[in-house]
Amino acid sequence: MPTKKRTTKKAPNRKTGTPDRIEFVAPTTPNDHLIRDAIKVFNLSGSDDGPQILGLLQQHRQNIDTIIDDDERVALCAEKGWEEPTEAERVAIIHDFIKSSGEKSESEWVSCLSADRRRVVDLPKYFKLRAQRLREQIRQIRRKMREAEKKMQREMSAHQSQIEGNPLSVSWATALDDEAHIPIERVPTGDPLLDEWFGFELGENGEKIGGMTQGHTYLVGAERGMGKTRWLVEMCGRLCGPRQIDYMGREYGGMRGLYIQGEETPQRFAKMFASKVWRPDVHDVHLSDTAVFMAQHESLIRQLRPQLVIIDSKDMMKDWRHPRDAENAVKLYNHWAEKYGFILFVISHVNAKGEIKGGTNLPHMVRAVIKGYKDQHDPHSFHLLMDKNRGSQANGTVRWRHEEDTVHLVDPKKGHTVVKTELSPDMAVLSETVIEATSRPVSSTLLDAVEAAERGDAVEAGTFDGLDDSEG
Repeated sequence: MPTKKRTTKKAPNRKTGTPDRIEFVAPTTPNDHLIRDAIKVFNLSGSDDGPQILGLLQQHRQNIDTIIDDDERVALCAEKGWEEPTEAERVAIIHDFIKSSGEKSESEWVSCLSADRRRVVDLPKYFKLRAQRLREQIRQIRRKMREAEKKMQREMSAHQSQIEGNPLSVSWATALDDEAHIPIERVPTGDPLLDEWFGFELGENGEKIGGMTQGHTYLVGAERGMGKTRWLVEMCGRLCGPRQIDYMGREYGGMRGLYIQGEETPQRFAKMFASKVWRPDVHDVHLSDTAVFMAQHESLIRQLRPQLVIIDSKDMMKDWRHPRDAENAVKLYNHWAEKYGFILFVISHVNAKGEIKGGTNLPHMVRAVIKGYKDQHDPHSFHLLMDKNRGSQANGTVRWRHEEDTVHLVDPKKGHTVVKTELSPDMAVLSETVIEATSRPVSSTLLDAVEAAERGDAVEAGTFDGLDDSEG
């Protein structure tokens, strides 16, 4: 019977032109780490959760051979852009398994190879043994985790029986002890308006010391297309660019960023957004995608040691699709942010009611919640409301305006930046003037009035109240 020739589709080599410092990084994580993370994050500790964990493992390139059906394997390779392992790679895998297997398992692995042990002659058996190996790993790790949990409970019970009272409580005076107090470290943004919006502390002389809070998680929720990605690309460029001195004499910038992007490939994202704001010789930013498992995110964080991490977006991550999964993931990321000392931004979409997706508990599990909404009067502008800011003031709003390639902060005292043309030479001057009653620039109000008159609508009385004659 003729042997069926196996063919695989090779992904085309793409020349992306992505700068060296804006690079795609996705290290391979060992299976035991992936299994432990799956059990913790998704609470897959039951005896019937093995297939679900196995399904998660099969989403990784190194485990492609655990899929037994040829058509399924080829379809997944095409979807992910993966290439199937070569015969030489499979031979190397088998040799590694032979070294760590018992006598019985060793003979089974050897039977997959030719007499000279240089070719795979029984692929179906090799696929089956790999799947069995993963299932056995799952059982062993689940058993070890259960034993570790029981041991911890026994130790806690023994400790509790040896002490009197409630050992877990401390007086608030003890908590305020100088040695136990952990100061809030503010990270300056270089702009006084942004620093105050993110929060501030009062210095010894009463001066406001503002900026982002190191180790905090900021949840950003807004409707699609508002400009969340452009805003965070701009913020990443502001913080991960060259070191500079701000208005208070503080140094800002010089940070390393990790931008985890799920809605575009890293290469396409670099062309569409990053390359218009970041420069490879100036900005220290790394890109990754959200198709990787969360254990790989921690591996990236340990490897790169970023001070700023951005997840764009939560809704594109397979691990965060359900409210319970999102809550568990945020808990883990909060722990990492404090452990490794980085600032975390998580982008999320909102539902029809304007509520952030991910369950009602999600906003309570982060340190700050930022809600975005479009400007009703200017389609090119949007507002960001600090809806929650634990440990500092909230309900502050900043306004941003879309330009050709990025977004820029709008100073409320100056209003819009209107392009000066030959047909409207005075609009640039009017854009600097704001009507106190409406807090809108004269230029925008005047243009709205002209459009209303062209439609035949009446201009509301008092539209220009609050404008001095000298300004008009």
